[in-house]
Amino acid sequence: NFLVERENEELSYSYENLDSQLAKGNIVLRKDADQMISRLERLAFSNAMALSVKLAMWEYALDEFIESIQWVPQSLKEGQLTKFRRKDVLQKTGILVALRHEINL
Repeated sequence: NFLVERENEELSYSYENLDSQLAKGNIVLRKDADQMISRLERLAFSNAMALSVKLAMWEYALDEFIESIQWVPQSLKEGQLTKFRRKDVLQKTGILVALRHEINL
């Protein structure tokens, strides 16, 4: 489980008499579109927002993982022995494989 204390993202969107598009960072949805097309475009927009949240969760999980092992490469670079036991390495590998699996779903 991941807990992100605070993260903000702003998405600008508007309804215009233009084709739906992404223009200069603003999302434009067609105002006068056929009802079915309009629903599909809004569905695509909401799906993109949901995927943005998922991406933020994965980024947080990966940051946490990297932070937990960041000392290892530096220790190896300096020629120091690491105090990682085989059990620890397998556990970290399992965490990384599980994260990769979540991302691939």
